[in-house]
Amino acid sequence: RSHGVRAQGGPIRITASSVESRFPEGALFKLEAQSSSPIVEVVLTYQIAGRSVTAFAYPTFEKGASIRAQHLLRTAGAAGTEGGTNYQPPGTEMVYSYRLRDEAGNTLETSPERFLYMDPRFTWRELTGGGGLIQVFYYGPIQSRAQTILKAMEETQARMGTVLGARLARPVRIVIYNNIRDMGAALPFVSQTTRSGLITEGQASFEQRVVLVLAEDPFVRGVASHEFTHILLYEAAAPVGGRLPSWMHEGVAEYGNLESSGEYERALREGIRQNALLPLRALGGRPGTPEEVILFYGQSRSVVAYLIDRYSSQKFRDLLGAFKETPVLEAALQRVYGFDLEGLDRQWRESVGAPPPPTPMPRPSPTAGVPPTLPPLGFQPTATPTAVAAGEARTPTPGAPVASPTPEGRRGGGLACGRAEGPFALDAGWLLVLAAPVLYGAWRGPKGVRRLFRRPWRRGR
Repeated sequence: RSHGVRAQGGPIRITASSVESRFPEGALFKLEAQSSSPIVEVVLTYQIAGRSVTAFAYPTFEKGASIRAQHLLRTAGAAGTEGGTNYQPPGTEMVYSYRLRDEAGNTLETSPERFLYMDPRFTWRELTGGGGLIQVFYYGPIQSRAQTILKAMEETQARMGTVLGARLARPVRIVIYNNIRDMGAALPFVSQTTRSGLITEGQASFEQRVVLVLAEDPFVRGVASHEFTHILLYEAAAPVGGRLPSWMHEGVAEYGNLESSGEYERALREGIRQNALLPLRALGGRPGTPEEVILFYGQSRSVVAYLIDRYSSQKFRDLLGAFKETPVLEAALQRVYGFDLEGLDRQWRESVGAPPPPTPMPRPSPTAGVPPTLPPLGFQPTATPTAVAAGEARTPTPGAPVASPTPEGRRGGGLACGRAEGPFALDAGWLLVLAAPVLYGAWRGPKGVRRLFRRPWRRGR
């Protein structure tokens, strides 16, 4: 895709500029320029739309009065590569500009341009809704399915946007893949290696505002609404939405799910009956066994529903507001509701007829400050759902892009259902989000799987 780059005047002139999607490897930036003196430096400045982090790269070229420079911005996660912190899903919008300098000391800075990174294997069509804030991209003969997904997103925006007080500042892009084979190359590398027996049905990348959805899934409305709710929650708690504990992220996402699995509710009832509920404080991250994962989602949704339905959505919005001021959930709960995490656990258990939680070990009183970053629920570029701490700011050096640290001291995030974070997604644990019902069904035996999906479980390829 070619662009006419607008430049500020001077002896240096841009004669051609373009960006080409080389999915899944990355985006290829090309620039041609001329000057009365040999051009000795070209710096590419780029940024993911909506992020505060700016990165730099040095395109390769031969010095001279007329140059042709190019740089491949790699998007970690491409098939056959190792994961990294620069994973970008299809649907990511990039903002870029150039700075050039010649031997005589003349400089030129171009105006910012935008590029939408997409998967060029397909001819994409677009549907728009939600007041222009929801963009659905699809290919092939699935327009009716794309419309179903768009409608689910609009319903979720209307309902959960109000509950959370989330106002989208820019569009969310939903990129629909027709089948597992097509979608595989778009997933983070870690996800590809982890999902040997699983199918990734959806992934949310927070900062890019991108949701990947598998169209052939029979529960696609639920998948789409769950992933979109992750982004709404992240937006409502910005800029610290990625620091919310897993139980809140997944509980809110399931609360917003238009087709939530009945297995979660059944697992919750069984956990209550057997006095096997997990302490709420232990749900800051996902548990490790299949049965606990299913219970985790059922319990998380129930706790969130208790806070919203018992105390009102306004109180929940106040909780998010307090968390934004002091990103320590314990302090925010105490300030808004008058109880801490153990107090919430006791009240919720009483409301569902469960025995009280075990007595917690003594711990320091909560203090304001920045807590340790928990593994994200789903996206990010690293595209793994784990948060990546930003390094110190460094002066750009030839050959390697350097990103400035974010204000939160970490890279952005996302979820696969889960959440992705890397520079833009969540950790591998997110695969369990939508795979959880399957794991639970497998734990219950073959009949459990067939009951859940009414079809044989398929392995990812």
